[in-house]
Amino acid sequence: MPIKLPPFFLLFTLGLSGHVAAKMLGFNFVAEGFEGPFSYDDPESISSLAVARSAGVNSFTLSFPWYIESINSTGPIYPVSGGCPTGAPFNNASSPSNASVVTAIRAIHALGASVVLRPLIDPHWSATQKGSGCWRGEIGTHFTPAQWDAFFASYTDFILFWAGVAAAEEVETFCIGGELSDTQSQSTHWRALFSRVRAVFPGIVYYSSTDSPVDWWDASDYIAVDMYPSLSSATADPTEVSVASLVAAWEPYLQKYHNLSLAYGKPLLMQETGICSVNKVGLYSQPAFFECYGLPLDQDVQKKYYEAILLGPFSKPWVTGIAFWKWGAQGGPNDPTFFPLNKSAMQVFQNFSEVMRPS
Repeated sequence: MPIKLPPFFLLFTLGLSGHVAAKMLGFNFVAEGFEGPFSYDDPESISSLAVARSAGVNSFTLSFPWYIESINSTGPIYPVSGGCPTGAPFNNASSPSNASVVTAIRAIHALGASVVLRPLIDPHWSATQKGSGCWRGEIGTHFTPAQWDAFFASYTDFILFWAGVAAAEEVETFCIGGELSDTQSQSTHWRALFSRVRAVFPGIVYYSSTDSPVDWWDASDYIAVDMYPSLSSATADPTEVSVASLVAAWEPYLQKYHNLSLAYGKPLLMQETGICSVNKVGLYSQPAFFECYGLPLDQDVQKKYYEAILLGPFSKPWVTGIAFWKWGAQGGPNDPTFFPLNKSAMQVFQNFSEVMRPS
């Protein structure tokens, strides 16, 4: 029996006919690094990829952390095993093994989906670094010119290692950095890094930012941004917010990035966006909220957010794709987090895929 789609899905897909197939419709695939209890090569993780693929997902971004000692450190950058210390904001901060990353890449390719490799760095979650001074965007806040040189020497070694893995495994797209806001003023260093990466990796190369200034987007193949804008008032009951109002709320926020796209002649990639599956007053005003444990479960809040993304931002011809935050083997109707596995949000992808599938 065909899936009955709401009228807005029919209008959306018919209106886009020629544009959707080439777009990246995917997830940031995380494992033990960001709240996921499973490693990349765990059978649960691998089998979960097939679930997403069958729903129409065509791309997975492997987002995972390595570490630097603090926001004031210039290196080295290294993997960490084991969990976070008490009080750190994630359940588990392990870096995936190199072998498990390769296993995940090969599993995704075997499913006929594309891969984005996105290695990230964070300050180490030590007991003295809770709160301010923990975020990767603050790395380099107090650096001198000599320290910038030293940091980028360490960072280049880290990125070139993973660019080599991406090239060897024929990964389609490589992200050379993400959310490193205080480094973004270092235009010369970033341009040099792009050149070094392109010398070893033949695919698409880009940087992903938060909503903070970058004046070297011309060096990047995409303008890629994490997007968690306020889409409702802080007092709005999310159960009463309509999909149409969420779509409308995206428009003024997107205009800024449309202007950037036009200025640089580069498409926009929505590197991250998502929301938890809970009922919390004002949640659509702060979709990046992650302290969701203990709140009332509500899958429809997440489902409406996904619908609004496909109807709004994803429909723009200058948006090349989206990677929702986040995919992993964790999920299910009793899970309050961003993971959509076995929740109603996945039906959004299934409906979309059914309409777009050639007859």
